[in-house]
Amino acid sequence: MIYDMDCESVKNRADGGWIVINPRVASLLRSANLNTPDDYLRLPGVIVNGHPSRHVRKVYIPSVGWAYLKKQHCIAFKERVWNWLHNQRPLSSAAHEGCILFGLSKITNNIAEWLVYGENRRNEAFLLLAEEDDVIESIYFLQRQEYEKRSGVLNEFANSLSRILQAGFAASIVLKHVYISRHNNKLIFFDWASCVVKRQITLSDYLRVLIKLHISVPFNLVSWRERYRVLYHVLNPYLQSLPVHKRPSLASIARKIVRLADRPESPRTARQQLSIVHIPSHIYWLDEQAVCVTDEALRWWPAPPASPPIYGEPPGETEWITPSNDLACLLRGRYRFSIACVWRLLSNRAKITPDMQYARILMHLRRFNVPAPRLLAFGHRRITKRTVEWFFLSTPYMRPWIPTTADNYFLIGYFLKCLHNASCIVRCTKLHDVFGTYNGIISIKKIDAIKVIHRMTGTVMHNNLYHILQFYPIDFHKFIIDGYTTRNQYCNSNSQN
Repeated sequence: MIYDMDCESVKNRADGGWIVINPRVASLLRSANLNTPDDYLRLPGVIVNGHPSRHVRKVYIPSVGWAYLKKQHCIAFKERVWNWLHNQRPLSSAAHEGCILFGLSKITNNIAEWLVYGENRRNEAFLLLAEEDDVIESIYFLQRQEYEKRSGVLNEFANSLSRILQAGFAASIVLKHVYISRHNNKLIFFDWASCVVKRQITLSDYLRVLIKLHISVPFNLVSWRERYRVLYHVLNPYLQSLPVHKRPSLASIARKIVRLADRPESPRTARQQLSIVHIPSHIYWLDEQAVCVTDEALRWWPAPPASPPIYGEPPGETEWITPSNDLACLLRGRYRFSIACVWRLLSNRAKITPDMQYARILMHLRRFNVPAPRLLAFGHRRITKRTVEWFFLSTPYMRPWIPTTADNYFLIGYFLKCLHNASCIVRCTKLHDVFGTYNGIISIKKIDAIKVIHRMTGTVMHNNLYHILQFYPIDFHKFIIDGYTTRNQYCNSNSQN
């Protein structure tokens, strides 16, 4: 198994954790005084991608250079059980991904180089990856390159994926996890946390991987002929190993992939990649998690970072004119941890304070181009053993918007459809003042009225639409439904009238 590694493993008894170091960089990391898991977890840097229980931070190590630190704030019991059942060891996702990368490094060079990974005794984990020089997302490469270069890259992609699958790595690959070097068109595959290692890969495993990949690739970038050629290069080695009387035709497999991909229960997360707007967004920790600011707010954020009115004021919602003369909405509050936090830990969810929840929703809406306020800053700090105070800052500050005309109700239906396409619903108990207006532009105002759904289905969408229709007068239901089913794009020139 891939877990029987010849890498250098260091167990630090004083720290209570363990780390596994790539022998190539072991001496370089020691020269930078990085010896324990906490030394790596405390590395300063810029957060380039974040989730409630983990984030990716770009860090600089003098002896190594730029690298990416994938840090897990909380390792769920469910996560360890999943890795134990599928991969024979109860590891965290970060440590599991490090083991996968070690195994993959023996069969392909189309992966990022892992440097070190480990866990500490506070249920935190990390994985440190070397930065790949001058790479771009494959979707941008496919948009700009001519047919000859595209053909070579697609053939290399198919051959690399075939080798990975033949080696027993049942990976979950989507287009956004594939990067290409500008210099030599080398492919780099990222995000192996959900990869499962099997002794023998079956046709069902191939189909599962290819269906998700097929869904995540826009049809205007890769033609049917190119998809068929990729399918041939990926499946041909496996089909040749089967007896002739048990060997399905490639055309029948292609038809099956298309049929299964069109089902409502097909992987929705892969389908959502087609509508995501890729906007670079970084988060900076100015005072650990007490003050987290975006690029926009970093330029003018006052010092010290946690000074009033950010902290030290009564809870509530207030208007705040920022140093950049923008009218922002500042929310402050207190949150008390309860027994529900234990359930969140067991169900693979971290302890989420309101500021983290609101920030996650705004960044999620931004990725799907749903009109909403801009995130400026958020944070929380502990004031007692079970209580934290938090703040959330966004701009612009919007006034409540109440629909009065048929066009207004039409716009509500369109907003709801945009939210459903982004796997979000409107909480039916918080429909009052959910929309706001600023300078004639209408967008989402009440962030806590939006809920992100992990498994969005047609039933969830229809139930949410039904409950929203009950909230508004029956005379305007037709206009809401028309807005929900329209294909027209939202125009920022829509006014509140």
